[in-house]
Amino acid sequence: MSDLPSDLPRLQVLRTWLAVQLRAVDAEIAAAEARQAAAAAAPVWWVQWHRRRIGRARTGVLHRVGCWLPGEPDLTGEQLEAVLAEHGARIERCPACTTTNPPTGPVAG
Repeated sequence: MSDLPSDLPRLQVLRTWLAVQLRAVDAEIAAAEARQAAAAAAPVWWVQWHRRRIGRARTGVLHRVGCWLPGEPDLTGEQLEAVLAEHGARIERCPACTTTNPPTGPVAG
């Protein structure tokens, strides 16, 4: 026993309505995937650089999104890897935002 109508015209209307709904769901899935990809590419790190004397090596503190200390994320994972490769141990991890595990490989937002 089926809950579907038995006559052809109503079945065709139902099929059309279901196809419209499927397209709407597909569009929402595509939008959600795009939002997820954009969020993954968004900056999630920033370095608070210390003042330095001329001729001294640059030092700073690494922060992550959600840290309550002032600053705005401006580094993506790839950019962060480049900064860490250049400055290495001269960049401390912020104790407030628990960046105790610095990225060693590709960094995902």
